[in-house]
Amino acid sequence: MENKNLKNYESVIILKENLSEEEYHKEFDKIKDYMEGLVEFEKIEELGLKRLAYEVQGNKTGYYVVIEFYANNEDIKNLESYFRKNEDVLKWIFVKKEDLKWK
Repeated sequence: MENKNLKNYESVIILKENLSEEEYHKEFDKIKDYMEGLVEFEKIEELGLKRLAYEVQGNKTGYYVVIEFYANNEDIKNLESYFRKNEDVLKWIFVKKEDLKWK
């Protein structure tokens, strides 16, 4: 990545429960491919199918993925737009890692 304004982010992405294992992996591969064009990955942790804290769009469980990466503000906006349009993504959150540190 050429942009020098990269910040360290941690993201949790939750995909719909009605995907088979194969469909989940295909969809997550598409998400990773899209993200590779925007971010520098640090770590990807697939947690599998987990119970949600509350029901979301009729889903009681979802496929959880935690991703640590470097991106700039424009990349985050593009990712948010992409996830908003993706029907298989239930929820996502981006948190700057420096915001997680106690002062």
